[in-house]
Amino acid sequence: MKVLWVINNPVQDISDKIGINVKDSIGWISGYLEGIIESDIDLSICFPLSRKEIIVQDFKGVKYLSFYKTKLIFRKFSSATRTTKRTRSHINQILNIIKPDILHIFGSEYKHSLDFAQLFNRPDRTILHIQGLISEISKHYFAGLSCKVLRKRVFSNIFRGSIKKQKVLFIRRGINEIKLINSIKYVNGRTQWDKAVVEQINL
Repeated sequence: MKVLWVINNPVQDISDKIGINVKDSIGWISGYLEGIIESDIDLSICFPLSRKEIIVQDFKGVKYLSFYKTKLIFRKFSSATRTTKRTRSHINQILNIIKPDILHIFGSEYKHSLDFAQLFNRPDRTILHIQGLISEISKHYFAGLSCKVLRKRVFSNIFRGSIKKQKVLFIRRGINEIKLINSIKYVNGRTQWDKAVVEQINL
């Protein structure tokens, strides 16, 4: 069985192999891999990278592929809410290269997750692994914050936007998340809260 994982950052091993420095390498995925590699699953893993060409690497029995992500400074133009034609083209190419039987998406908070589900277009063979539900979190973004704090301007606002703008970004990301959850059949979570929110979205 061919399985394609979609993750938001490359694991450390492949980062080292292709010579990139990744601050947010996801170690828990590496732990997941230990059990998968010994199985009969033909696993491929893809991740976003700010390079215009698709990078393909085979490492320890797993095929790794990158897809394009815009490298943008200002969050109001964030690739979290938008993807480019190049990104969608890369996603299509990866799906055609791997021809997966199962698409397993880790995280619903980025637009590329929705793109993968839509372009794969097999809801009964797509699994979403929840890493948080940004559509619900956005509702509580100002929780406990005073008006004074909400109006405060700091240097990081230049790059990240104000707290109010950050909430707007979360809301926009949440819209894509809801579309994703409504477009597939299987969602994997860890808590009763995960289950309750997903059921509320997908009534």
